[in-house]
Amino acid sequence: MNNQNNINYQFNEFLKVEDKLPSRDIDLNVLSSIKENMNPPFSIILSKLSLVHAFVGVITMAFCPQFSLSLTTNQRSFHYFHETFGYYGCMAICGIIFLGSGALFASFLLNRDEVRKVNRKFYLFFPTLCLLSLTVFFFLGAELFVKAIFSWSLGGIISSIALFYLGSLFKNIILKKVLT
Repeated sequence: MNNQNNINYQFNEFLKVEDKLPSRDIDLNVLSSIKENMNPPFSIILSKLSLVHAFVGVITMAFCPQFSLSLTTNQRSFHYFHETFGYYGCMAICGIIFLGSGALFASFLLNRDEVRKVNRKFYLFFPTLCLLSLTVFFFLGAELFVKAIFSWSLGGIISSIALFYLGSLFKNIILKKVLT
């Protein structure tokens, strides 16, 4: 009962306090902080996406070579996709595996505001990641051909958009179930 009296006392003291508006500086600082949190900069999100993509991309290169670059001598997946779907189909699948897997993984790692911004501006983020990847491949000495780049990029960009969106939906469903 003593605890209840203390709570009542504190509540009554709270009610006695005069209404005061925060100073203009405090108000602006709070609004600025909220705006920054809800609208993260493009460069920060792209940096995070790039780091996740680089990590996942290196892992995928252990079993799926990209433009004749591989971390291992295992070429079985390349030969299987090449024989089954042809050269351009194989390149599209490689783009799907390389870019799409990184996008899926990133959808679970980015916070809600970053995911929302990526989903709103997907036409900027995923083509940029594709170009960054191709640039790295070029400097690593990959065999880049226009038709192969087109197939790889098309598969990679479309799968990145779809997998990031689906991953973020799945993440929201899981969070809603956990939090309720």
